[in-house]
Amino acid sequence: MNTISGSFFFWSFYMVIFWRRTLFIVLIFLVGQKEPLAQQNVSQMGLKEALATMPKSQRNSLARQYGIDISEIEANGGASRDEVLGRAVLPLKQRSGDEGKILSEDQSGNRYAQEKLRDDLPRFGAHIFNATDVSFVPVDGISVPSNYVLGVGDSIRLLILGSNSSKDEIEVGRDGDIDIPDIGSVNVLGLTFDQASKRIKDRVRASLITSDVKVSMGRLKRMNIFISGEVDVPGSYAVSSFTTVLQALYLCGGISELGTYRNVSIKRAGKTVGVFDLYSLLLKGDNKGDIRLQNGDVVFVPLKSVEVAAAKGFRRSARFEIKKEESLTDFIEMAGGFEPGSDQTSLILNRIDYELGSRKVINLNLDSASVNHYVLSDGDRLEVGILNEDVRNSIELIGDFVNEGYIGWESEMQFSTVLGNINRTLKPTADLDVGLILRRDSTDRIESVIPVDIQKALVSTQNDLNPYLNPSDSIIVLPRVDETVLERSLQLEDQLNLIRRIPEPVKDKWLRLAGEIYEENDFEETSTTGESFESRTSQHAIRGVRANVKNERYLTDRNSFRLYLENKKHEINSRRNILDDILVELKNQNSDGEQALIVEVYGAVRDPGQYPLLNSTDLSLLVRLAGGWKEGANIRTAEISKLKVTDKGRIQNSIVKLKLPQEEIGEVVSLERGDIVRFSYLSNWQKPGMVVISGEVKDPGTYRITQGDTLADLMARAGGVKRSGYLEGLIYYSEKARKNQIQEFERLLQISNKGKHTKPQEVESAFSQRPQVEKKVIEFDESILLNIKGRVAVDPLSAVKGDFGKDVYLSDGDRIHVPIITNKITVVGEVYRSGDFVFSENKSVKDYLGLAGGATEIANHRAVFFVNPNGETHKARRSLRVKYLEFGEKDDTLKPGAVIVVPPKFYHEGSFDDLAIITQIAYQGVSSLALLFAID
Repeated sequence: MNTISGSFFFWSFYMVIFWRRTLFIVLIFLVGQKEPLAQQNVSQMGLKEALATMPKSQRNSLARQYGIDISEIEANGGASRDEVLGRAVLPLKQRSGDEGKILSEDQSGNRYAQEKLRDDLPRFGAHIFNATDVSFVPVDGISVPSNYVLGVGDSIRLLILGSNSSKDEIEVGRDGDIDIPDIGSVNVLGLTFDQASKRIKDRVRASLITSDVKVSMGRLKRMNIFISGEVDVPGSYAVSSFTTVLQALYLCGGISELGTYRNVSIKRAGKTVGVFDLYSLLLKGDNKGDIRLQNGDVVFVPLKSVEVAAAKGFRRSARFEIKKEESLTDFIEMAGGFEPGSDQTSLILNRIDYELGSRKVINLNLDSASVNHYVLSDGDRLEVGILNEDVRNSIELIGDFVNEGYIGWESEMQFSTVLGNINRTLKPTADLDVGLILRRDSTDRIESVIPVDIQKALVSTQNDLNPYLNPSDSIIVLPRVDETVLERSLQLEDQLNLIRRIPEPVKDKWLRLAGEIYEENDFEETSTTGESFESRTSQHAIRGVRANVKNERYLTDRNSFRLYLENKKHEINSRRNILDDILVELKNQNSDGEQALIVEVYGAVRDPGQYPLLNSTDLSLLVRLAGGWKEGANIRTAEISKLKVTDKGRIQNSIVKLKLPQEEIGEVVSLERGDIVRFSYLSNWQKPGMVVISGEVKDPGTYRITQGDTLADLMARAGGVKRSGYLEGLIYYSEKARKNQIQEFERLLQISNKGKHTKPQEVESAFSQRPQVEKKVIEFDESILLNIKGRVAVDPLSAVKGDFGKDVYLSDGDRIHVPIITNKITVVGEVYRSGDFVFSENKSVKDYLGLAGGATEIANHRAVFFVNPNGETHKARRSLRVKYLEFGEKDDTLKPGAVIVVPPKFYHEGSFDDLAIITQIAYQGVSSLALLFAID
């Protein structure tokens, strides 16, 4: 078969290189000069704040430089560092105004975070003193209990009803008396509210017989308490009369890291009147120890005693303070018990051993009767192990089940028992030809893969057809093989393999230049001078994928495209994804150097590749697992390749040829680890193809072809050429030729890109400053490659006349077009007026160039060629008698419908400073190339 001649590729490539270089220059000029850097606006306010933190000498110098009055900064005394940084610095003050607590909110607000930093576990109960919590601030707006003891500073409200009604609020004086108008003094000091109320009423009624009186509490007295010991801010506090122990601790900032939460004592007149245990309140809700304080009380917080950490496995992971009388059981109860999934038989104690000078680990048995007698020490750390999450005594369902997951195993359970009614348990896409049982040993390793003919298992009770299941078995039902899915998966596999071979820097550069997410300024400075073939190959691989997966969005960084392909492959072919997971597990569990339980299947099967070694001698099940037979498979023969180790320790490849029954492959051979099975095609089989013939033939359309069909055969089947048809101008497109031409074109581009001498130094320098141009160049090359259609030069006249040597064998996807008779000649390239001209047998190439206005200044006079309508390419004959373009001799090979191409020189002689000239040249060149590659 004659292919398009080499001269066509040479000259077309010649022109592409020139216009790529010209395109560089045009784009560089169009990009324009670099934008001047914007001057940064300096904020006067920010600068003043920065100057305030500098040493005086530097501050004065910079202030003069930026025109700032240094006196303004000095008059304000300078800005503090915290002010410049925007920090809120609060003075130490009493919280809630009159509550009398001195504390920095910044300090208290971060206490909980500081405690976490001090240890990986927080102290239990520390959050109760968080400064942001205001629930413990004592208030006055509550009712007074009947046992409230009156003192100096309390006020009592009296409402006297009668002939002389009055309303008064009287304060208890220093002597303990209240002075009631018109009645006199009544001593109430030390009395409870009920006692004082009764005494007042008796006195009023005795003095004013016809009157009644109502007694209530007015403003309460303020009292002073003292808080000492391990608190954040110890000292004297003026507090409300209703202040309790916990409220007092909150007012002083809380208990410090060293203080106890379990043994806070309240002293009154030198005696201990109460002990407060914070854990009783937090863990049991018992506030009995949170008593109301009285004037002069001292709240004392001693050092904590024993602190033990509850780490992993407890509901409350924290550090707990325990008392001497509390046992391990009490500690576990404090920590909330164990989390679900904790192994309660595996309690680990991490303890400081001062004799060894290190920590030691002790295993504790909670089932032991002596565990409660075990004494915990300060610094102990307890952890609980986690139960194994593996599901035991169960069957795992994988694949095309409606409900994947685990079901319980039962005795005498068979394969069909699990499937039950397959209309409910299996998806419609399930493959019923073969299923798998993964059988595991006691160490959870796969020891065998049992194939099952699902359709037979559903109607049989025999163990060999419907196996009994063991605990921990996995049942796998695969999706059916879909030819469309397989084809798509194979395409992605090819593209993925291509991407893996591309160097990462090249791939990363192209992805950022031609990615879907394009940022104009997000490029590193690069040059295409040394751009490799792999970069261009990756471009087409990526474009190919994007054409297949429209509307997909993904990032275009260094690794995302490869991950995208891998994920997309698994999404498309979930059957292979499931099998790959099994293969990975088989490979990972093989640690003794022996081959994994894997075989390989190739040849005439629908999904060739690696598969688990099946626990069966029936090769038909392996064929089903590989998707079944492909069209044209020879089901009578098979070949098995086995690797054997000889007595001399050498590897020998042993080939076993098998003759198989035509109807069904029986139990004929036992496969071993690492075997390769190949199923052949029929010797004379070829997949039927389809070709399309169009144009001026009597019966155009799509025709089915078989091996050996030729162009002459197709023309005869199509009824021959119409009277209006131009057989000599027949256009023949071959898919195989198109792929070969693209590869050849990319190879030539590689040579061009590696040839640094083909690009002037000034262009190289300018291009390196405009990396955005490279994207446009890639798009230019892409447009050229997309126009390569696989044109093949043929001699249709000789083929139809029966010249076997000139005939063409047809292939799947070929396209043939017979055009209408034409009498024109087309001239393109470096001429002053490109266009079509009437063909005349008496005219030469020179004559047609004259009609086109002659060649331009940048024309390459030595490289003029023409392409006949059937695809044949010829170099124009040039007379040696003249200096310039002279084609005086008539060229008999010039046919009607031919295209004459006048290529340009690589570079214009002169300066490219004039942007208009450059743009015009680039436009003409690109237009010429478009015409050249669109020749039909």
